[in-house]
Amino acid sequence: MTTKSAEEEPVSNAGSFLFIGCNPRSQNLCKQEIKQAYPALSPSFSRPGFLTYKVNQTFSERFDLSLTFARTFGWSLQPTQPQSLSELVSEIISAAEQHKAPHVHVWARDWVDHSLEEKSESQQAIETLLGEFRKQKSKLKINAVTRADERVLDVVWGDTDRWWLGWHIAGSIPQRWPGGVPPIQPPESMISRAYLKTREALLWSGIPVNKGTVCAEIGSAPGGSCQRLLELGAQVIAIDPADLAPAISKHANVTHLKMRGRDVPHRALSEVSLLLADSNVAPTHTLDTVEELVSGKQTHFRGLILTLKFTDPKMAREIDVFIQRIKSWGFRFVKTRQLAYGRQEICVMALKQKSARRFSS
Repeated sequence: MTTKSAEEEPVSNAGSFLFIGCNPRSQNLCKQEIKQAYPALSPSFSRPGFLTYKVNQTFSERFDLSLTFARTFGWSLQPTQPQSLSELVSEIISAAEQHKAPHVHVWARDWVDHSLEEKSESQQAIETLLGEFRKQKSKLKINAVTRADERVLDVVWGDTDRWWLGWHIAGSIPQRWPGGVPPIQPPESMISRAYLKTREALLWSGIPVNKGTVCAEIGSAPGGSCQRLLELGAQVIAIDPADLAPAISKHANVTHLKMRGRDVPHRALSEVSLLLADSNVAPTHTLDTVEELVSGKQTHFRGLILTLKFTDPKMAREIDVFIQRIKSWGFRFVKTRQLAYGRQEICVMALKQKSARRFSS
């Protein structure tokens, strides 16, 4: 992994601290990535899902760590152990005024997709705090999605009686979400978790799917990803030997190819603009299948959204190798991220041209 260089417009000298939020199950991977990319950062505090580092180099106010396993990040202020919720709210309001932040993002260091699990201690604490904000009728915008370059005060649940405060400027799209997690309300009829992952991947990547966009997905059964694409008006080619959910298989905009990705005839994908792949196989297997399709003379994909599964954490060391391989196919713009709604996997977004973000068919 390439070492990151210091940026212009310095605002931080030695002695300041950064906070980094990540998937608690990938904390060690995040630490390894930081050590490789930013050797000048010194570890300070560590709990599952939340890290702080002492700064020994110069960053700009709008720095971007550009790390695969960092969900969000910013400038760390200090931990606080208030005697009451009203005291905490007063402290938050004061800090927001000091840092000229109209937004407050309240989030938990241990967030692991609780939308599908029982309510955790941290969720209960956050809901109670949000209720206290409503009582005090604060003018601050609490847990709203921000616009670019807005200042945000971060309030992070750390333990039973401890919270952490920090701030950041919302530069990248994930930094506009509370805790780097997009606020997605699952539909009552959600077919599978793939719905959430695809929705987040499209938001993060900035790749639009509109009415008439032709998409294909390898590993589509039972159809959660297809469900989101269909909501957006796409024409979907679902590729999987297994059956799709009836609501998907019967949809007028779905063509189901009951076969493995490597067996799909290239001509069947000649109109596809966006190729997605999410199969429960090793990353090299997914890349082999996609490379076979990308190299065909009859295919003309403008964008890729690939899920690479990590059956072994050591595979994370190969991310740069995976990126270079994808770039060798002619996709000049490649980014990676561990999605909030993902698990032991990363999402790869690849475009041949930045203007491909505007394709509609």
